[in-house]
Amino acid sequence: MKDKTKEILHSAWNYCDEQDKSTEFMIAYMQEAAGVSHDTVMDFIEQCGNEREDYKVQELCAQPEKVKLILRERNAYDLVNQAKTLENIAEFIEYLADDKGMIQGRHKKHNAQKMADNCRKFNPVVRNRLTKRYGIRQQAMYIYYKSK
Repeated sequence: MKDKTKEILHSAWNYCDEQDKSTEFMIAYMQEAAGVSHDTVMDFIEQCGNEREDYKVQELCAQPEKVKLILRERNAYDLVNQAKTLENIAEFIEYLADDKGMIQGRHKKHNAQKMADNCRKFNPVVRNRLTKRYGIRQQAMYIYYKSK
């Protein structure tokens, strides 16, 4: 594989990571960007996977605040999945609020207190009152329907 092709594939992979794209999207995007086959992309991912992870670890070690944020976000998914009541999720939303009282959604920040209140009086008919991030909306729907 040519160096230029590898460079394009790395750039496409980085873009997909930064934009939090799905694996399916990433593979198709890498194919299109580099003009290569599905098999070529899969081979590239397999060959570069460990090398890429080592690079990411080194990069993170130089940014301790980013490491704390990543660990907090990974724990966030676990905490949401363990919630048994809408109140548990609302408390979790309040916990995740930054110093300005905002919680990061998938694309923008939201008022955490307002979202926590929306969670406490959750109604699936009223759309988009909870973020999908961390699995919050999915868990709220699960709890809501399970209690009916």
